Amino acid sequence: MGAWHRNETTGSIEFSGQNPLPRDPGVYAYAVGGIVHYVGSAQSGLYQRLRHYEIAKTLRTVHRIRQEILPLLIEGG
Repeated sequence: MGAWHRNETTGSIEFSGQNPLPRDPGVYAYAVGGIVHYVGSAQSGLYQRLRHYEIAKTLRTVHRIRQEILPLLIEGG
């Protein structure tokens, strides 16, 4: 379990939570204010998948989800 935060310096999102994250496949969800906005599966492991959300620039799904979550974090959700 963890939470996403907006990095004020870079404008990107960063994950903080369970450390270390499991490297096994699993399911994750983005919830803001108790409302689930996205549910995904991490076939290659939760650690790697969540890192993609922080750093990937070209993965289509990562980009789309990041663009949906970032405004919610800015609003303070």
